[in-house]
Amino acid sequence: MESFESILNHLKAVKKKQGYTNAYLAEKSGIPVSTINKIFSSIIKNPKINTVIAISNALNVDITSPNIENKLNLLHNLANSYNLSNDDIEILNRYLILSEKNRRQFYLLLGILNNFNNDSN
Repeated sequence: MESFESILNHLKAVKKKQGYTNAYLAEKSGIPVSTINKIFSSIIKNPKINTVIAISNALNVDITSPNIENKLNLLHNLANSYNLSNDDIEILNRYLILSEKNRRQFYLLLGILNNFNNDSN
């Protein structure tokens, strides 16, 4: 099973190669710098999947392999470790086949919906 640790190591390597600081990555991803610090120092061991997606998008990297079949296998493994439902997995499967532009638009829509839900409560 793919663990978040291997994804984190990949994100760390890309972040270092691109010369990004945690503050810059936070600004670019929309994730608070305190959360970025905790993720990259392994204080947060299982971050929310939307946080991982935001960070990977900010780094402009695909956290999965280039092969779509491997992407789907990795997604299922990650979904199991996050206890996602089959409906959640289907949404993520559809997300993976979107173009980068459409992924960003989808992510923005999720943020709007999340804010709407928070305002409604």
